[in-house]
Amino acid sequence: MLLDGLPVEMLHKIMKLSIEDKMPLSPKQRLSATLRLGLLNRRLRAVSLNCTELWSTIYLQWRQEIVLLYLQRVRQCCRDPALVIYLDTNGKLTESLLVRAGHWASFLSQNMASIKALHVIINPGHIGPALVPAFNRPAPLLQICNLTVNNRIQLSTSIFAQQAPKLCIAKFRSPSHFKLGHAPSLRVLDIKIDKQNAKGFLNTIEATTYLESLTLVGVQNAQPLLLGERKPVVLPHCRSLTINNMHSTSARPLMSLLRLPSLVTLDYHEIQVILLAEPEITMASALKIITEFSSTLPNPTLSINLLPHRVVVRLKATPFSLCFTSDWPDLGSPFPEFAHEIISRRVFTSIEDMLTSLASCSIQPEQLIFSNRRNDRTHSNRILSHALKDDFQTLVARLLRAYPSVQSLRLHGVQRAARVLLDDLQILPLLSSVEFSFINPEISPETWQLLEDIQEARGVSIHMMMK
Repeated sequence: MLLDGLPVEMLHKIMKLSIEDKMPLSPKQRLSATLRLGLLNRRLRAVSLNCTELWSTIYLQWRQEIVLLYLQRVRQCCRDPALVIYLDTNGKLTESLLVRAGHWASFLSQNMASIKALHVIINPGHIGPALVPAFNRPAPLLQICNLTVNNRIQLSTSIFAQQAPKLCIAKFRSPSHFKLGHAPSLRVLDIKIDKQNAKGFLNTIEATTYLESLTLVGVQNAQPLLLGERKPVVLPHCRSLTINNMHSTSARPLMSLLRLPSLVTLDYHEIQVILLAEPEITMASALKIITEFSSTLPNPTLSINLLPHRVVVRLKATPFSLCFTSDWPDLGSPFPEFAHEIISRRVFTSIEDMLTSLASCSIQPEQLIFSNRRNDRTHSNRILSHALKDDFQTLVARLLRAYPSVQSLRLHGVQRAARVLLDDLQILPLLSSVEFSFINPEISPETWQLLEDIQEARGVSIHMMMK
């Protein structure tokens, strides 16, 4: 059977898949692909002109006559079309930018009630005033919103006139916060949060009762968020929390405000801010949100990785998973000589807090994997190296004492510090096996003797792996 002899419904599916099954298309590629479908023959052209999915996706950066053509065709296909709209003002423009901004604003204002998915990037700040009114219109069909605006553009906080009742997925990159009003359908919220918009966005988050996934992204400057005195934010249905690229002076207070009783996935990434004063919030206190899982996690595995500029702690236990990462940038300017020792103690205490924080939440792993790669000479970090140079074995001992439940221990780059297993036989009372990973296949006699002493003194099985 020839292609154009297939039923209309099947041809519609084929045409839709020919567009959507490929890699993400650029605006130019989508324009070419959709228009080409009408050039095969008369019947396929007629079928394509009645395929709503081909014409309902519109890139406003196309020439205005093309935008109007697509809008005309989708309205011919469907009386009440649901539009998918893209606008990226970063592209090369062939007309006056302000003229085009007027066209975009007019289109959005007239068609906001028909848009189901909106993806907008507004970069040049001087076109902001022309576009601002378009986002004050109600959006009764809107389900997905991805909005990025220049820092000099201030959209109304009452975006979509606080009337987007079907909004399910929202991603905002904006200097101002947005009030969504009653948003019972909102399930996924991804926002960039800073000193200016933190309070407003927290109010928005608190109002989204049925939120299931929350992502909070930090900004480059280290100014702490202005959170003020406020009650904890309770999200009873939230299962996933991501805090990414945020300075510790903001990330920890922010996380400590959240109460997520249904949480199963936590991904936390902070950038350390080195201060002479004690940190106001430790990692242990910031992790209050997961304490409810402490007695219900089956067979948890704790993985710790010390890198030249980073500390990574992972916990896996079906169905719960946690990863928190702490980046330690080198100091831009040196501290006074008298402060070096204070900083080293502060860094040591902070790392110890991170490594043992899960024990403070009554979480005890059965398997512990500890890897030490911080001595990479090509990427060494003066702060971490100096803080742990003389006290690394002390850190290992405190880590192991914090998790007496460990039965299986895997160590990489921690051979010398493993002597704590001999110095204190009360550490890890349930330990049954130890695996050592070596990069150099030539193991020194001292290391061989250490392994034999551990095996004899503790009655555990010793395994060796060469990498």
